[in-house]
Amino acid sequence: LVLALLALAMFFTAVLARRQSANKTVLLKRQKSLLAAGLVERQQVEAELLERQQQYQVLFEEADTIILLIDPAATVIVDANPAACQFYQYSRERLRGMKTTQLNSLPEAELRKKIDLVLEHGSEQFHFTHRLADGQLREVEVHCSPIIVAGRSLLCSIIHDISKRKRAERELE
Repeated sequence: LVLALLALAMFFTAVLARRQSANKTVLLKRQKSLLAAGLVERQQVEAELLERQQQYQVLFEEADTIILLIDPAATVIVDANPAACQFYQYSRERLRGMKTTQLNSLPEAELRKKIDLVLEHGSEQFHFTHRLADGQLREVEVHCSPIIVAGRSLLCSIIHDISKRKRAERELE
């Protein structure tokens, strides 16, 4: 009788072990499937992010519009697109790191107030007089918005030369 009970206990233990093993296998398969789906989703998100980054890079590099990226705390130009280099007559390397007061004729305290307005309201439009490398002064319209690039808070300034328009308006007066 003891041997029969022992054999029966061993049988049930083996059956239970097989069921637990089967349950673990099913659980592991589900986890593997979820991980694979998560990996595929992550790869899709990364591909979309890379595509967007490339689109913005092309937009920045190929735009005929003058674009400056500015560090609002230091009031320093972080980057400039080729159109900005052509307009201001400076190399990209020279524009990078340049204080905005080297281009903008406003005193630094007034320029600081304008930057604070952008940071407070999210987007602003201004009219300034900018100085080119050769000393010429140009009237510009600046559309400025805060942006985040690689976790860094910057200002994106889109600049239009309105000198001709302003000159024509003065002639009509």
